[in-house]
Amino acid sequence: MVFARRSFEGATTREIAQQADVSSALIHHHFKDKETLWQLVGERIANDFLQAVTAAINPELHGSSECVKQMFAAYLAYWRQHPRALRFKLWRELDAQTDERQAGQSLIYQ
Repeated sequence: MVFARRSFEGATTREIAQQADVSSALIHHHFKDKETLWQLVGERIANDFLQAVTAAINPELHGSSECVKQMFAAYLAYWRQHPRALRFKLWRELDAQTDERQAGQSLIYQ
């Protein structure tokens, strides 16, 4: 994933298209611009992360210390299994504008 390797600023739509084996025009046709693609990738990663963590937690343990342990274990396991997603998330946190960072956090802290 180009965004994970190079950040938003470092990635180009041309390089993204080359890695995806499509034309740059196709990227622009489907995603309008790099910003939209960046947002969609971030939303996809956040949703996948939330689904994985939620699925790993026993709902009967809600509010208990065991639930917190399960949540923490699922959190670590997800990022260990998805290192490119973690790199993307870190770039997103480091490079993001305040409103983007707050939007991403609102998904997690609902």
